[in-house]
Amino acid sequence: DNTDASTIETTKIIGYRVQVFSDSNSRTAQNEANRKADAIAERFPDYKPYIIYDSPHWRLRVGNFRTKEEAENAAQELKDAFPNMKKEIRVVKSYIEVFN
Repeated sequence: DNTDASTIETTKIIGYRVQVFSDSNSRTAQNEANRKADAIAERFPDYKPYIIYDSPHWRLRVGNFRTKEEAENAAQELKDAFPNMKKEIRVVKSYIEVFN
């Protein structure tokens, strides 16, 4: 497969992501989002992390799930793998990227 990554096109559609973290502490939230994103990417390389800054909140969401059921399954996997994050993990409706 010699597909150049720059030629892969994506489309944004309404789907679901799993929100793992949200905080508005300006001193710590960005670093915390990055730290958690790294941990999740290492454990679940297929769940693409998205760090979103929507003033004043830093949020970490993962995945591009077409159905709520897929997102809920992923959320459960994340809760099992990261019990310390369990309280914050929830499914949210979001624009997602799908490959054309």
